[in-house]
Amino acid sequence: MVSGRDTDKFSATGLTAQPATQVKAPLIAECPVNIECKVRQVLSLESHDVFIADVLAVHYNEDVLDEKGHAVLDKIMPIGYCSGEYRAVAAKLGTYGFSQK
Repeated sequence: MVSGRDTDKFSATGLTAQPATQVKAPLIAECPVNIECKVRQVLSLESHDVFIADVLAVHYNEDVLDEKGHAVLDKIMPIGYCSGEYRAVAAKLGTYGFSQK
């Protein structure tokens, strides 16, 4: 982990910067989903900060969308950071609501 103030992270990782539509920070071309946000509030906790933000735009790479233009999570393969580790987000557990047959 290095600071962007001291290291050009795009050069160090070989990733490609793309211009965003709503914010100054660049998008990452190789990332299947890019989310542009505007920070509304920063909550300083003892061990870390929590950022509360408004989502301004969401960009999906074409190859992670189905024929109707909906995001396919199995193609995106999302990850999360928890307790010092990056973890794969697991299989679908259910859906919101239910229907009776």
